[in-house]
Amino acid sequence: MLYKNIVLVILGIILLTFASDTLAEDTTETKITAFVAETHAIPSGNLVIDYKLNLDIPAMGVVTEYKLRDTTNESYYGAVINQAGELWSPEEFRMAADQAYLEKYGKLDQKLFWRYQEDPIAAIPVEIWLVVDDSLLAGLRGPDYIGQTLDLNSESPAKGDLMNERDGNTVQEKPESVEDPAVFAALETLNTQVASVQNAVASRLSNMGIEVNKVQNTPALRAFLTQNQALTIADSPEVGRIFADDTINKDMNASATTTHRAPAVWGRGYTGEGAKVAILEDSRPDTNYWLYNYVDARDWGSSNVDSHATETMGNINSSHGTHLGMARGASMYAANATDYSTANIQAAAIWASQTNSVDIINNSWGVATPTGCLSSLGMFFDYRVIVDKVLVTFAAGSDGDLINDHAMAYNILSVGSFDDLNNSIWSDDHMSEFSAWREGAACSPSNGDRQEP
Repeated sequence: MLYKNIVLVILGIILLTFASDTLAEDTTETKITAFVAETHAIPSGNLVIDYKLNLDIPAMGVVTEYKLRDTTNESYYGAVINQAGELWSPEEFRMAADQAYLEKYGKLDQKLFWRYQEDPIAAIPVEIWLVVDDSLLAGLRGPDYIGQTLDLNSESPAKGDLMNERDGNTVQEKPESVEDPAVFAALETLNTQVASVQNAVASRLSNMGIEVNKVQNTPALRAFLTQNQALTIADSPEVGRIFADDTINKDMNASATTTHRAPAVWGRGYTGEGAKVAILEDSRPDTNYWLYNYVDARDWGSSNVDSHATETMGNINSSHGTHLGMARGASMYAANATDYSTANIQAAAIWASQTNSVDIINNSWGVATPTGCLSSLGMFFDYRVIVDKVLVTFAAGSDGDLINDHAMAYNILSVGSFDDLNNSIWSDDHMSEFSAWREGAACSPSNGDRQEP
């Protein structure tokens, strides 16, 4: 009898706990629905919750993100609630989360913050992103732009620069793609302010006895800083965010597919003809009979030539009868950085987007140990997209679930992998087991609002 009573008590506790959790969940969902209904003047009866996601936000703790749908017109709305019951719209939440992040980490990126906790006197390679007037980019972004402003980050020059080549007598003329005089004038104004801000902060660093390098045509600087030096320069109003710049990069999978659907596009006459595509890697593709549209390389003399770059270009441009590239009519450029150092990667990107005015920069490489959080290089390529009007693609990653840090930028196209099972059937194709799909859970808040790839 005693045994039965004990069992009944345990079952009662389990049922009570379950009922309490269910009641709490019902109360939370009712609260969320009422909040969205009031915020958007929608009858609460029209709203259903499509999904919810728990997130552990830096300096804020666990919050739950909800997506609700208006069943009458299929419109979607978001809301966020924390464990104390505080509610935010998505826009309000990002502001609150950014503020909490700044209060805890200041202007240091989270990775750099923890590096300094381990060794505050170490001189760590960093990239300092500078603040310029965000309104200068307003005319360069599309009306539907959603992404970082220059409050925390920064952006810079463009393909439209008139640049005197002092080491020769040539002048880089305004690229044909910048046809609007107003846009060209806006780019020149932006470049002028970027140079001014770069010079001011670089001078301050030099006065501190620190060697500094300016990132070409970008509001960023590179240097080696200790924690005290980083905190000192972070006090400058021109400084937006400071990143650790010691990421190790590596090549990622490059593979053509058995069941690609390009023939349907080719059948309509689209083969990539007229497009200019740059393959940006540490190496350059080898010259190959089937790559007859291989126009130019940034450094033909580099001995860093490998199969990965060659295969990547072949996936796009091969003219082989059996193994045709996806866009075999495109003109191909090898933006070979010669190694994966930040300085060389940035120089190669600028060679592609500004010197050669390419339409697409492909990056089949990424972080060796991804965090799924936005990197400084991701910001750099995002800047190139806005200012140089170029499409940048990045491998999502092939080493687990976390997305390649560089592919987490707002305006970059991240590309995952699917397994075609080596047959011509489409219905059994699925996402590859190794293909990355998840952003980091503890990133800077403004980085945590996108689905990749």
